[in-house]
Formats: sequence, structure tokens, C-alpha cells
Amino acid sequence: MIRVDRSSYAVERRSGVIRPIRAGADALERGPVAALSLAVQSVSCLHASAVATPQGVLAFVGQSGKGKSTLAAHLSRPRGRGTWPLISDDVLAVSLGEGLVLRDAFPDSDRAHSAERLPLRAIYVLRKWEREGIAVQALPQREAFLALSRHSVATRLLDAPLRRAHFEGCVSASRTVPVYELTYQRRISALDEIRTLLEASLTP
Repeated sequence: MIRVDRSSYAVERRSGVIRPIRAGADALERGPVAALSLAVQSVSCLHASAVATPQGVLAFVGQSGKGKSTLAAHLSRPRGRGTWPLISDDVLAVSLGEGLVLRDAFPDSDRAHSAERLPLRAIYVLRKWEREGIAVQALPQREAFLALSRHSVATRLLDAPLRRAHFEGCVSASRTVPVYELTYQRRISALDEIRTLLEASLTP
């Protein structure tokens, strides 16, 4: 068992099952604990918004206020040939080593093994500037690894073996999943332009 949050909960190391061990444990504490439960099951949590396309999941990470939720919500609206369903607007459960997104695995982490698994097509690190235009640049592996590590959830709760496994997953994902820097001006019309750009990137 791994005890967390002043012994409010315990996480079974083999199964990831969360058990309250203090009467009246605060439900708000469960989010980080659920991330720990998923880590026990070799699943990482990223601070990310994401949409599902026919070619795989597009995930968007970035500092607070960079527009992750706004962009994902805009991309999920019906347009043209179909919709890109919203997968997450806050926390995304990912098997980094396999490049798979676990749909609806968070925060009910006990369901991680049975959650729908979708391929992770690409990760975009959002940046904003005041100039016109949109720029997309592939990140080298080191910067991609740092971006994944920087936008991970609840790593402070991981013990040494889980932290090592998480960082190994980040290394693996930085090698196999394209990670881009997406820079754009904060305006509504830019969101349409980003959608067009992303559609083009998904075309075989």
C-alpha cells in the first residue's frame, strides 16, 4: 500500500485500487490520488486538453491560460466532414510507453484496464504571441521529453520506482509520438486556421 494525503487514502501497489483510510476523507483530494493509482497501473496523467480524430488523438499541453480548453472545445464543434469528439479539457490519461490514450480512465482509475484505448497521434505545446500568423515546429527529443515531464500531473506523489517508470515513459513517448510547438495569436479566427492546419497534417 502507498499512503498519501496525510493517510487519507491508500493505493494498492499491484492493482491501483484506491481505499479511503480516514473517515470523511476530502473528495477533493481524490484527483491527485487517482493520478497515483493510474501511475501504479503504468498510466501517466498529463495536464492536457485533447480531441479524437479518425487518425488518433491530438493532445494540447501548455501553461495555465494558454488556451488548451478553448482550442479543444473549438475543435470538437461539428465542421465539414465530421466532428472531433472532446476527450479531455483538463487531465488526460496516457500510456506513454505505448502511445495510447485511455478514454474516461480519469478520475475513476480503478477502470483503467478496461478503458477504451485510442492511439495518440501528436502532442502540441501551446505558445502565444502578439504577431499575426501561426507557426508549428517539431520539437527535438530532449525538448519533447521536458514538455511531457513539465506537464505531468501529481509527480510529487510518486515514489522513486514510480517516478523512474514515469520518466522512462516520457522518454519513450518523446521518441515515438510527434511533439510540436504551436504558436499563435489569441483571436477567434486563429482557431479556425489551426483547425485547417491540423486537418492538413492528418491528410495522408
